[in-house]
Amino acid sequence: MSDLQAHWKDAVRDACEHTMSEAAAEGLIAYVERLEGETMKKLIEENESQTALEGLMGETVLLLCGNYFYHGKIVALSNDEVVLSDARIVYETGPWDEEGFSDAQSLPANVYVKQHAIESYVPI
Repeated sequence: MSDLQAHWKDAVRDACEHTMSEAAAEGLIAYVERLEGETMKKLIEENESQTALEGLMGETVLLLCGNYFYHGKIVALSNDEVVLSDARIVYETGPWDEEGFSDAQSLPANVYVKQHAIESYVPI
């Protein structure tokens, strides 16, 4: 048994001393030791609290909303709003396979878009 394993067992015994019997703590240690020798498959879950928009923080996006399209860099997010800097309102996209927009007007300040208004978004 390595020093690390011995230390771990002592730590488990100490932690379990007040919450379970010594026999239960020994059973837990034996169970973990048995698992150490087995190959285990683990389910790895992504952090569900991070939205796809959070993954695009700092990126330029096109937010497709019910009334208007907004283009800009995501600089802040809350549960309710997305904040875009260097924002433009897109009145006409033009052909989707061409770069740029037919009619996009720069806005004078950051734009705060309500998340419930966003129907979809596209990283640009």
